[in-house]
Amino acid sequence: MTDTAGLPAVLGGNPVRQSGAFRTTPETGDLEVEYLSAWLRVAGDANAESRAYGVALQAGAVLDVELADLLGGEPAAFAAEFSALQVPARGAWCVPASNGTRIISTSLAALSCVAPSLGLRTPEVGGEVIVPALTFPATAAAVLRRNLVAVLVDVDPDTLCVDPAAVAAAISDRTVAVLPVHLYRSFADVVSIQRVCGKLGIATGEDCAHAHGARLRPNGSDARCAGTLGDFGTFSYQDSKVLTGSEGGAALTRHHELYEQIASAVTCGRKMRSSASLQAENERMSKVSAAYLRAQLRRFPEQSATRERTFAALSLVATELPGLAPLAQQRDVEVPPAYRWVFHVRLDEWGGMTLDQLALALSAELLCRVERIYQPLTESALYQPHSDAALEISDDFWRRIDPHRYHAPVATHAYETVLTIPHSAGLDPGLPDAFAAAVGKIHAHSARIARDVRV
Repeated sequence: MTDTAGLPAVLGGNPVRQSGAFRTTPETGDLEVEYLSAWLRVAGDANAESRAYGVALQAGAVLDVELADLLGGEPAAFAAEFSALQVPARGAWCVPASNGTRIISTSLAALSCVAPSLGLRTPEVGGEVIVPALTFPATAAAVLRRNLVAVLVDVDPDTLCVDPAAVAAAISDRTVAVLPVHLYRSFADVVSIQRVCGKLGIATGEDCAHAHGARLRPNGSDARCAGTLGDFGTFSYQDSKVLTGSEGGAALTRHHELYEQIASAVTCGRKMRSSASLQAENERMSKVSAAYLRAQLRRFPEQSATRERTFAALSLVATELPGLAPLAQQRDVEVPPAYRWVFHVRLDEWGGMTLDQLALALSAELLCRVERIYQPLTESALYQPHSDAALEISDDFWRRIDPHRYHAPVATHAYETVLTIPHSAGLDPGLPDAFAAAVGKIHAHSARIARDVRV
């Protein structure tokens, strides 16, 4: 009989972590049943719905009655409660929507109506929106949806978020917006980007799909939350996110005029106070998702605090482990984004193992998906603009949306050397010790894994 004691799980040994330690999000229990049942009891009675959820709002949340009329009481209640969580001082307005991708394109559509009154360039067909090359394809796809050109630029090696210098170099007379993405566990430097863009009348959005509850103090100033640093911010509540109702999205903005226009655009162009007429579609958040999300909001503060303690301890432990290094800690950040914990790998210290072999070995030990970062959009199998003939507006537009015309060497290098651990694993306070044990086991048997394990 083969002795497997001490062997890594990919070589037949026992995993370090045990399945009994797991928590996952969204969590489901009596709280979710309570919220969904309350919605079902008043479904179909608009007056009862408005009364029920107007009364049920948490302290500090303010319900916009007109938004409730457009979206329904449950989504409007979620918007109010999410605003109270994300922006405690209520310095921004929130519009919930069907999903994170659509709310980006809908926000850009709304911006096209109000940009002149805000002193910003108007997004028109063929205009350019600067997007980091390292992001999920949805960020750029939402830009294409508005017949705008996604200009891909490289990222900062320390944060993996868009490089402000690369943004400045990419600005042209056609640039109408920049969409920095707060990625994994880092804030994009929106403050520096907006300092440049604001002078030129270029809108700054934020893709906050990874940054629910994230907060920083730029240069020691008052606390600012993700989604309030630029002209608008967008969120996703898709299944993989730290705050999820299985699906959904939302926009935050400090501009009340833009808020009303986004609310109109989400609801087929229906009038919202000052909003202009705009051909639009139904992008409402479903009431079921909103009810589920409201329950998750109740759980979120404890989840967030647990995750942050775990990831902070994990970063500390990782500094002492062979062959890897945690992502650099950012200054002025009070609560980092927590979508995935990120670490660099020095492959020359892993006995010939590939990055995919290491990811597989760690996944087997930790019983969670350890995986690479996103493939850069310049070479992504998912980001294929030319597969959509509807975008062949002109030869010039067709040429400009080609992702292969852009270069992102930093993002490409990161894709070959960086791994991530999901936020759900951060709900296990034992993760740092488990990670250290897993790395030790794998490193000790790295040459054998390199030889025997196929990926």
